[in-house]
Amino acid sequence: MLARAKGGVELKNFLLFGPADATEDFRVYERMLRSSTAARSLYGGISLGELAALRASGAITTEFVVKFLHERHLQDVDREEAIGFAFVPAPEDWRYYEQPERMTVSCDYGPVLGGAGRMIPVSGLRSALESARTEGPADLQVVGRALAHQAYHSPLREPGRRRLESLLKRSTLDRPAIPVVTSIPGRYTVSSGAEAADALVVSETQPAGVP
Repeated sequence: MLARAKGGVELKNFLLFGPADATEDFRVYERMLRSSTAARSLYGGISLGELAALRASGAITTEFVVKFLHERHLQDVDREEAIGFAFVPAPEDWRYYEQPERMTVSCDYGPVLGGAGRMIPVSGLRSALESARTEGPADLQVVGRALAHQAYHSPLREPGRRRLESLLKRSTLDRPAIPVVTSIPGRYTVSSGAEAADALVVSETQPAGVP
């Protein structure tokens, strides 16, 4: 991800917002925006962290973030969806979790720990993820219903994608004051309001990629 961002940018001034700590991300950047010594030349985000990065860059407002998250998390299907996380040891085939009708890898972090394995989030039908806990090649930790009830970054989120697309058509996103790097394949650098809107919509149903 950083390699794609080089293009003359000083990476020492790069700030990356993570995927699973959005609440803390927003606290951090609110403090950062109030600090005159926190100047950055590039922001980046993964999943929900992309919202934090876009907000920090001035492309979107906090009010828009609230509206976006409200639309994203509406209960819109009868089926039960879920997410899970697994560390797949190198000898095992992590592609087992690519079963488009049932579950998909929602973010590919690539090999970790010196190639010892692959850390992957998986999104899909809750029944499929529960079965994969015993049938799959790794110990898949399925997140409880109270914490996650949707299959983020997967084709199953098409209803949410349509809602978010409608919201963004009614909204005007500003040009980021500072470029934003996303984890969305084909849209790694966002430098306009239109690009930011496109990235947010596409992210709903496509997996993220972090090389």
